[in-house]
Amino acid sequence: MEQQSTKELYEQLANREGVTEIIIPPYEKFQIVQDQRVHEFTGPARVLINID
Repeated sequence: MEQQSTKELYEQLANREGVTEIIIPPYEKFQIVQDQRVHEFTGPARVLINID
């Protein structure tokens, strides 16, 4: 398998149909809830969500 940078992998995933991107600015707090578990983070971050 060809070695790809994280940026290249990110761009491939972000451009797929059915994928939504959320951009969180620096120092902004956000949460992701998964199976009733809350994960707390602070930006900067980019979250890719597969909505299919």
